Amino acid sequence: MTEENKVAIGCLSCYNDGRLTYKRMNADEVEAAWKGDGLAETVCDQPRTIYHNPEEWEVQDYDGPISRLSLGGWPNIENLILMMRLMDDDPDKYVPACSAAVDHYGGSPTVEQVEEIAEMMYCVGDQSLEDYFMEQAYDNGDIKNGDYWESYINWEDYAREQMYHYIEFNYDGNTYLLPHH
Repeated sequence: MTEENKVAIGCLSCYNDGRLTYKRMNADEVEAAWKGDGLAETVCDQPRTIYHNPEEWEVQDYDGPISRLSLGGWPNIENLILMMRLMDDDPDKYVPACSAAVDHYGGSPTVEQVEEIAEMMYCVGDQSLEDYFMEQAYDNGDIKNGDYWESYINWEDYAREQMYHYIEFNYDGNTYLLPHH
C-alpha cells in the first residue's frame, strides 16, 4: 500500500500568538476531532483565555497522495475525510481519478465527482500506449491477424492519433486514460 494520507491540522489562535501548533492526522483522527472537541481544540494544548480561543483551525499541510489536490487551508471537512478514505482504500483507482477530477471540474472536486471520473478511466498499466492501442484494435476487430496491410501499420502514429480522444494521467508507474467528453 502507498503512504497513508494525513493532514496537519493547526490551531490559528496559537499561530496568531507566534506558535506553530499542529497535529498530523489520518481520516479517522480528523473525523473524531471534528465530531468531538473540535479540530483546533484537539491540537491546542494552551488554556483558553480572553486572548487565546482555540476554535479556529487550518489545514497547514497535506501528506500522501492527498497533497496532489489543491484543497487549501479550509477545505470542506466532510469531503476531505471522504477523499482521504477513497485514496487510502484504493489508491490505484482514486489517486489518478482525484487528479483527473481536479482538471475536469476545477477547484476541489466532491467525492461523487471523483467516483464518476474513476468509473470513466481506463488503466493501461505499465505497458506502452502503442501496445495498448494495438491490443484494442485487435480486440475490437478493427484489424485481424493475417490482414494483408497488418505489417504497414505504424502503431506509434496510431497511438498518437488515438490520444486525441483521451487525457493521460500517471500514477505509481501506471498510465490511466480518461476519455474526452
